Amino acid sequence: MESVSLTGLDQTSKEFFNPDNAFDAEGLTKLTEEIEARRKKRNDIEQETEVEIQRKNLDAEQQRLQISRDSEYANLEQQREIEIRRAMQAAQIAQEQAEREREASRPRSSPTVRSRKPPSAPTRSSRNAISKKPRPWRRPRC
Repeated sequence: MESVSLTGLDQTSKEFFNPDNAFDAEGLTKLTEEIEARRKKRNDIEQETEVEIQRKNLDAEQQRLQISRDSEYANLEQQREIEIRRAMQAAQIAQEQAEREREASRPRSSPTVRSRKPPSAPTRSSRNAISKKPRPWRRPRC
């Protein structure tokens, strides 16, 4: 006996099946069930893949937006800190200038020269006030 091998196996086309023949009808039913089950499975896989792709795209877009939002918040915070620092420095400069102006407007006196007013002579009223002595207490007359 010689060895034989199958090099190819192909399905018989549906047109050769006779639906009136019990064996052909059973084969046609099994064949249709198998084909439809495979088509449904393929469709499920394609739809699930499409949903997964869209979900992944949505997640990626949300992450991009979050990163953009965080970056914008960081820029705003930095601008706010810079403005606060500028305002603090401007206030400090204004305070220092006001202090210098107060110092400049004060009369300057040298520590060695003091202006003194000569003592004035006592006036009559001041002499009376000094020379008056308290009177002793007297009992009122009735």
